[in-house]
Amino acid sequence: SVLLSVNMIRPSFPNMTDEKLLFITRALTAVFALCAWAFTFAMDRISDFVNLSSVWLMMGMFWPLTAGIYWSRATSVGAALSGIGGVITYTTCYSISVTYQDLGHDSSGLELNDVDCLWYGMCVSFTL
Repeated sequence: SVLLSVNMIRPSFPNMTDEKLLFITRALTAVFALCAWAFTFAMDRISDFVNLSSVWLMMGMFWPLTAGIYWSRATSVGAALSGIGGVITYTTCYSISVTYQDLGHDSSGLELNDVDCLWYGMCVSFTL
């Protein structure tokens, strides 16, 4: 939350007072804590949570950083859209696969494993 406040919110609103920035930082910390708390109920094992968080970092950072380094026409808006699109795509595919398996269906129909979700997320992140 501090990184988000200092690196994104402060440059966007240069006339913001320190008290208001501190309030926003505290609010973001509370929101992130609530999201982490909610995810603890969605995961069966701690390894699933660690896996999901590391994949989110990869989906949200790999293609935007690669494009920013090697492509001269890359913009910050494109990087943000690429990261968000990759994370949303992976999370959607992962949720569909987990829900489908939890419903007791066999693997003869829809079968998405973690690698498929990774590839779909990276393709969407790359195209954005």
